[in-house]
Amino acid sequence: MKNKKVKNKKAPKFLSVFIVALIGLGACLALIAFLAVSVSNDIANLNAAIDRLNAIHENSETDMPLAVEYYRELSSKTDAAINTILMVVSIFTMIIVAFGAMLAFKTPRDIEKRMDKLNGLIDEAKEAAENAKCEAENAEYQAKILEAINVNLSSLDDKLTNATRLKQIASVIDKYPDKYEAYVERARILIEMCRKSKFSNDKREELLWRAIDDFKDARRYGHSIYKNYNGIGIVYDKLNQCDKAINFYAEAIKEKPDYADAYNNRANTYYDMKKYEEAIKDYNEAIKIDNDKAVYYNNRADAYYEKKKYEEAINDYDQTLRIDPDYNLDKEELEILREKVQQEKLEQARKEEQGEVVTAET
Repeated sequence: MKNKKVKNKKAPKFLSVFIVALIGLGACLALIAFLAVSVSNDIANLNAAIDRLNAIHENSETDMPLAVEYYRELSSKTDAAINTILMVVSIFTMIIVAFGAMLAFKTPRDIEKRMDKLNGLIDEAKEAAENAKCEAENAEYQAKILEAINVNLSSLDDKLTNATRLKQIASVIDKYPDKYEAYVERARILIEMCRKSKFSNDKREELLWRAIDDFKDARRYGHSIYKNYNGIGIVYDKLNQCDKAINFYAEAIKEKPDYADAYNNRANTYYDMKKYEEAIKDYNEAIKIDNDKAVYYNNRADAYYEKKKYEEAINDYDQTLRIDPDYNLDKEELEILREKVQQEKLEQARKEEQGEVVTAET
């Protein structure tokens, strides 16, 4: 698993904007405080001027020019105070308007970005939901197809002629051309036809090559590689191309080392080639993987028999019947073999006994 690189996270943009806005607001507040102090001074001066004017009115001895001068001073200070107040109000209003304008321009853009992001998330969620729905529908469709295939294949009556069965398989393939099960089933039927029916060599080879083509089509549509190689190996064995059969069995075993059937089938090919030692080794491997199949013991018993290892053969034949009492085994022949082995043992014992007597007499 690759280590993910940790990206340096940048400070959010809104933080820098907030800092700038805070500095600007501080400056504005400082300016307002300065103007407020100025207004306070002007108002104090204005109050002082008013007090002096009141004093002039109370002192009748003060001449008129002085009164006029104070009135002018009062008017001037009043104007200055009013102008300062208006300036403060204007600046404060401008700040509010500017801040409002900033919000007015910024907020819609932020909202628009967030809405775009939200819409994007919604679209992604919709797409994911649609994909999930499509996958579920596809899985359901595939299940229906497989069920239909199984129904069609299971409807093949063994009592029907092989030609009729092949026609039924062909109709299944026409409906579901991308399902490997039908190709495998047709290949199986073709192999069975060659085993049970009597055909000319040319016809037999034609059917077996069709079976190989079906296995190749099945592999293209998803048939397990190890099972596919095993099936092709069986066909090559029927074609008496033993070397190719062994190669395909070896490939099947390479794909799945615990594939007992491939070991058994390769052993059968070795048996046909009269390579009994190699056959026994592969039968041993098949039994080691699956020791509960009667056919493996029966096949190994046949190889032992050919090697004249009759006791080992009898033991395997007996094990065959223990696993499957109804196994198609000639029990009379087995008893004859058992008696033969017993007679050989007695003969050997007799010879050994005679040898000991001769040795003692000499």
